[in-house]
Amino acid sequence: MDPLLVKSLEYAYNQTYPGVTFYYRDADISHTLLSKYTVNQILKEPRPVDMSSMGGKLVKNTRYLIASNMATKSTDLGAQETRVRHLLVNSYFKILSIIKRTKEDQTQLLLLHIPSDCINIFKTCISNLDKYVISKGLQSFNEKQTLKPIPQLQTKQWCDRTAFPIGMSSNGDFFYCGNNTKQL
Repeated sequence: MDPLLVKSLEYAYNQTYPGVTFYYRDADISHTLLSKYTVNQILKEPRPVDMSSMGGKLVKNTRYLIASNMATKSTDLGAQETRVRHLLVNSYFKILSIIKRTKEDQTQLLLLHIPSDCINIFKTCISNLDKYVISKGLQSFNEKQTLKPIPQLQTKQWCDRTAFPIGMSSNGDFFYCGNNTKQL
């Protein structure tokens, strides 16, 4: 393998994976918009992303399970009760997996939060670390369904803050385009 590529991979994965944590963001997203997402797609979100480190039973139709080591604590009112974390504007994500539960009409999108200077690496590579996070994401989705919903994450204020689809407008236009992924 090309030594420059190896160095780039090491840099990208060292920036992304150490300390990675799952965060939860549930919303009701239309099936039309959900159908536009694809595994390995890179997303850009120009808006701040609110999410919580608490995960309970999914009561909406969509869960964005966000794997990130770059989240910051919120100082917003109620942040303590909801364990709110933020991702800054213009955050980038790679869709690692999309899990659908047809019977319950629920979808989980596992998003890996990636540094902006590593987009080219992540849009062209899939690693064993990605596969490990995918397996943990599936485990989380299954385990959380046995829990109760978290009341603090069902309030109108929280639901309004987390209602928009990540990476696209409410019309279904993506904020970032360009995906060519290969297995390494």
